[in-house]
Amino acid sequence: MILKTHGEESLKVPHQYTWEYELKWYFQNVNWFYVMWFVGTPIPMAFAALYVPVQWKTALLAVTYGVGAAFGITVDTDQDPYNARRGLLFSHIGWMLGYNPENWGPVDTSDLKKDPVVVWQQRYYVLIAVTACLLLPTAVAYYGWNDWQGGLLYGGLIRVSCVSHSTFLVNSVSHATWAGKQPYTTKSTARNVPLLAILTLGEANHNYHHAFPSDYRNGIEWYEPDMSKWLIWALGKLGLASDLKFARPVEIELSRLRHENSRQHAQSPGYVNKTPQLPRIDWVKYISLANSGRCLVYIGGFVHDATEFMQDHPGGCHLVQQAIGTDATDAFYSGFHPHSPHAEAVLASLRVFRIDEVDDIQCSS
Repeated sequence: MILKTHGEESLKVPHQYTWEYELKWYFQNVNWFYVMWFVGTPIPMAFAALYVPVQWKTALLAVTYGVGAAFGITVDTDQDPYNARRGLLFSHIGWMLGYNPENWGPVDTSDLKKDPVVVWQQRYYVLIAVTACLLLPTAVAYYGWNDWQGGLLYGGLIRVSCVSHSTFLVNSVSHATWAGKQPYTTKSTARNVPLLAILTLGEANHNYHHAFPSDYRNGIEWYEPDMSKWLIWALGKLGLASDLKFARPVEIELSRLRHENSRQHAQSPGYVNKTPQLPRIDWVKYISLANSGRCLVYIGGFVHDATEFMQDHPGGCHLVQQAIGTDATDAFYSGFHPHSPHAEAVLASLRVFRIDEVDDIQCSS
């Protein structure tokens, strides 16, 4: 795989990342804005804190205003912006210092472009960011208790820096091999880190998040901290959040059992179609059925009916639509996003036909 860079020379992705590779990568992709913000600003902020006293009202403002952050799924490849396999430093902040979105590949954002709130936010992003992050806490502290300097420094600059790094800890520590446990899947480097989950409002229950990406929850046990879950749940009860998705208890338990013993795939009656009972068809018949309007996808020797599942696919229904009538085996097992054992079980439950042998010529036609 060759990575695109801003320079004329391209870097070939190594089997094992080295300091030589990393230095070349940073040199070719350095983003000076992020370097100045994340490396340059902490020093003057530290000096300013020596001269600006901390008032308890301002400190309370900074803490309460900073509760909340947005996160995403990492996939442990170079198309993942914060690839955990490149080390703790890169996944935490290095990916921004060498910011290069050209390497990430295409992302379907058609649904976001239709959302009026997202469109408005994107159009006025800089104005919103400066107002919400700096001007608003400064104004609250000034008009509330005459402490605009503390509002700007503690409620604005330092708060933004702390919230950013707490967010980045999910990308780095929650994917570190020495941190936390993997009770649901080992297909990614994600781990559940209870202590970090407290700081990130539940997001660091990250192994569950990767195993069940459509679930609005991260902590499912009563003892797992997940304040975001309870906030979303409350909004749902008030009618301010809808279509909340969550994994069934049987699916969660099956995922646990598969992880404990990968050789014994736990199944509940009716959850997975038994392959001997599936009717057999050939490739021509499969293509004919797919062309007739059925949402059929071939993966690993089986034809799957994805009609009811399409809308629930975590990556969007467009990915399933692209696979209809094709051989999607490589895309599922060796593609950009590694599928968890739970995803494999869901796939198995969609089986409707079996194809014993698929001719390469038929697949390519």
